Amino acid sequence: TDRYAHPAMTQSGGADRSTALGSSAGLRLDGEGVVLSAVRRRGDWLEVRLVAERPDPVRATLRGAFREARTVDLLGRPTGTPSDAADGELTVELGAWELLTIQLR
Repeated sequence: TDRYAHPAMTQSGGADRSTALGSSAGLRLDGEGVVLSAVRRRGDWLEVRLVAERPDPVRATLRGAFREARTVDLLGRPTGTPSDAADGELTVELGAWELLTIQLR
């Protein structure tokens, strides 16, 4: 048995409806078998980690409100020069089972 298991608790919210959050643009990832496994802020950059969960190469496209992108290693150190991301769109090629970390600004 799991001694840390607790029953789920729920509570209705009580905020005024006039304070509801508006919609905002986020990130969109397109690519069959490619998942966004992590997102975090690192200084001025937004760091995202993509994983190809496929046995063959795949192309993925990331869209959002960014103008610049660069690849980094798992520790966040740049591995290439920043590149322009035309109109907030970046297309990358991932190998089979590849993990790729990208910083966006």
